Amino acid sequence: MALTVHVAPAAVVPRVERVRVTLRCPGRGAGFVDEHVRVALPAPEGWARLGDVLHEESAAPGRAEWLASRYPGALVVAVSDGEACRLRVGACGREVLLRAGPCGVPPWPVIASLAHAFAGAGGGWFSATAAADVSHPPTRSQPTGW
Repeated sequence: MALTVHVAPAAVVPRVERVRVTLRCPGRGAGFVDEHVRVALPAPEGWARLGDVLHEESAAPGRAEWLASRYPGALVVAVSDGEACRLRVGACGREVLLRAGPCGVPPWPVIASLAHAFAGAGGGWFSATAAADVSHPPTRSQPTGW
């Protein structure tokens, strides 16, 4: 089955977005909608504490773990450095290293938002799908076709 994903961010203040992720899969009923606040660090004062998803560009070792401990309210923490991203999901989540594939560098903040949506939707969404079509508005640093 193919999963259809639509990611729709809306700016709140600079570096802070309210994101709506819609997951649809044939045979799974109405689908699943996840709404969360995604914060690009560094952010304006106080916003990191309110973020459900935090993203930072950094090559510092252990940065994802440090951010997760400093901002325990964030379900997803993503720290990217070009072609790699360290992703943590959940307060006790293990860090996962993601690398860009042959299609190029993905929009890491969008990947972090997808992780938040899948965590909220539950594991059944992973096991029921073999492929996903992801749509989102292009970001400044990402090509339109990703």
